[in-house]
Amino acid sequence: MATMTVTTPAPARTVDQVAQRFPTDIAGHRMTVLDQTATMRRLRFANPTDPEMWFDVVTFPNVLVFTGDMGDFIFRWWGGNNADVLGYFAMPSIGYLASKVVAGRVDEYSPTVAGQMIHDDLAEALADADPDRDGDLIAAITDGSLWDDLRYDVGDESTLRRALDDAHDRFDGRVFADVWEWDLTDYTYRFAWAIRALAHAAAALTAPGPEQSPAPATPAR
Repeated sequence: MATMTVTTPAPARTVDQVAQRFPTDIAGHRMTVLDQTATMRRLRFANPTDPEMWFDVVTFPNVLVFTGDMGDFIFRWWGGNNADVLGYFAMPSIGYLASKVVAGRVDEYSPTVAGQMIHDDLAEALADADPDRDGDLIAAITDGSLWDDLRYDVGDESTLRRALDDAHDRFDGRVFADVWEWDLTDYTYRFAWAIRALAHAAAALTAPGPEQSPAPATPAR
């Protein structure tokens, strides 16, 4: 058995990045009820003195629309009669909510995920390596040269997968044996932000406080 002595950087995943920045992004936001009927609601969240990072939430039975500076998403629940789907975002499961998106980009290739999966595979290969038989592999992992061969390919998924296949062949299948099964995607920053914003909207709606303001009056003609 060998000991893993080389690590690769593990930047925060998208949902963690959003969690860190979100309070700053919505600082000063107030909720305004722009429209509300028996079957439809439109809410706006924005800083009255700064137009950046605003968003609207529009709900219909079985449908929620998110739109604003961080993009546009439509969520739909098929079947049943969910009169107010905003409640689904109060304690959000991002995987469940991603399955309800019918418009908007949910995920994309992530170099962060790819780097972590490479690291995990190398750590497992090293733990299983036999010093008498796998000296070349142990050396390539522990001196960092195998990671160095791959790190510049991480930016592009197709290029990386070819490089992983080449490394698999070069070391006779002792690393990266199941790369074809790897899911190298992560949620887009905009989608993760939208989910965080919708959880914030659900909380603000159920516990309105000083941040809520009425819709502006329609100017008289």
